Amino acid sequence: RALRLFQYLLVHRFRWVPRDEIIEALWPETDPAKGLNSLRQTVYVLRNTLAGSDDSGENTDRFISYQNEALRLDPGEGYVFDVETCEGLLQHAESCWSNGDGDAAAEAVLAAERSYDDHFLAESPYEEFTVEARQLLRERLLRDVARLCAWYARRRKWEQLVPMARRAVSLDPYHEEFHQRLVEGLSGLGHRAEAVKAFHHFETLMIRELDLLPSNEIKALA
Repeated sequence: RALRLFQYLLVHRFRWVPRDEIIEALWPETDPAKGLNSLRQTVYVLRNTLAGSDDSGENTDRFISYQNEALRLDPGEGYVFDVETCEGLLQHAESCWSNGDGDAAAEAVLAAERSYDDHFLAESPYEEFTVEARQLLRERLLRDVARLCAWYARRRKWEQLVPMARRAVSLDPYHEEFHQRLVEGLSGLGHRAEAVKAFHHFETLMIRELDLLPSNEIKALA
């Protein structure tokens, strides 16, 4: 229960979350009094769990702030959310793209991709409150990765394109554009047999998993 509460507060980390909303999300079938008691007990456990790795000796209340019957994660000085770091890098990349600074945008996207070890809260794929947040961050990263791959391709930066396209394929195996960039990059490096092999891998995946054929565009490239 403490883990679920932590995840819920992490999803809503930028705002104060009313306690009634938390109770409804985590204990939807319980009556209000029991729900409030469950929340209090769970907050106590979560605070002590978070304090377990902290040796500052400070009040554990600081990890979860409570105000006007609402809660919010409060890690304090020296703590960061890795998901917030990733989002900040993507925001910076998007600003650089808009300003026409492709080099700075590329650097920010690469840093964001490195910080994206796995999908957001991947250990809880079936929690309804994690699904939207996970999907939004994933789609945002994929948009910037696609933009970076296209930027590499226009500049014929094949050595940079191939590993980024491979990473993109691992994040979204059914996204044809990423497979096309991989084939394009391998071809640009002169690895023609490997490029054709990459195409056939994608073709087999599409037919077997989705009963679809690749587009004429990627077939012509192959």
